[in-house]
Amino acid sequence: MNNTVTLTFNGDDTYNLGFILDNKPNSGSTAATDKEFSISAAMSGSDATAIANAINTAIAANASESGGGSSLSGIASASANGNVVTLTVTDGTSLEVSRSGSTLSTGTGTVTVTPVTTGAAAKTLTEPYASPGYDLTVSGAVVTATKQTSGSVPTVTASGSSLADQGLKLDNLPEEELIIFLGNSGPRRLTMAYDETPLTTPAIHRDIEIRVKDAANKIIEIFDVETQTSVATRTLDSSEKATARGFTFGFRGVLD
Repeated sequence: MNNTVTLTFNGDDTYNLGFILDNKPNSGSTAATDKEFSISAAMSGSDATAIANAINTAIAANASESGGGSSLSGIASASANGNVVTLTVTDGTSLEVSRSGSTLSTGTGTVTVTPVTTGAAAKTLTEPYASPGYDLTVSGAVVTATKQTSGSVPTVTASGSSLADQGLKLDNLPEEELIIFLGNSGPRRLTMAYDETPLTTPAIHRDIEIRVKDAANKIIEIFDVETQTSVATRTLDSSEKATARGFTFGFRGVLD
C-alpha cells in the first residue's frame, strides 16, 4: 500500500522543508545509506509546482550525494495541484516531514501536513526552529553538551536506585571456604565484593614449640602449639643454628 501525505501551503512564500524516510537520517549509523533530503523552494501564484519539482530533484539526487545515500528513485515522488503537494511513497515504513534550517519560510507561510493513508490528524508547521543553545554529541557511553555562541549549557539531573535490600560485612574470616545459603522466600539475588589481604600486611605467627628429636645428630622438630602438629624438622649447622617458619633458632650448651 502506498503511503500518501499532502502538504498544503497557505500562501506564496519560500519554504524550507526536510524529509526522512524509514527513520534513516543522514547521520550516525545510517549516514552512508540515509533516506534524508531537504528542499528550499517557492510557491508563486498559489501554484506549488516548483516545490514539487524541488522534492523530485532531491529524491533523484539522494543516492549520489556526498557521503552516500540510498536510492529513492521509483520509491517516492511528488506532484502539485494548486497550493497542495502530494507526496507518495511506494515502499517503506515511515515518512517524517519537518522544517529545515532555522526557519520554515522566509515570510509567514505555514504548511499543513496531512497523512492521507494512515488517517492521522493533520499538523500545521508554523513555529520557527529555535536552537536549544547547545549541541549534543555521543561518544560511547558519554554524552557531551557543547555551548553554542549565544546559548547556554543545559542543566542535567540524574538519579539511581539499587536492587540491594540488605548488606552484610564480614571481617577477619579464617582461611576456610565461605558457604552462603539462600532461603526459599523473598528475592534470591546475591552479589559479593571482597578485598584480599595485601602481601605486605604483617601476619601474626602462631605459637610454636621446639623439641630435640635426635641430640646425637643435632636434629630438632618444630610443632604448632595449638594443634600439636609437626610443621618442620631441621638439622643444626656447625654454629648450632637452624632456620624454619621465618625464625632462626640458636642453641648453646649440650642438646638433650
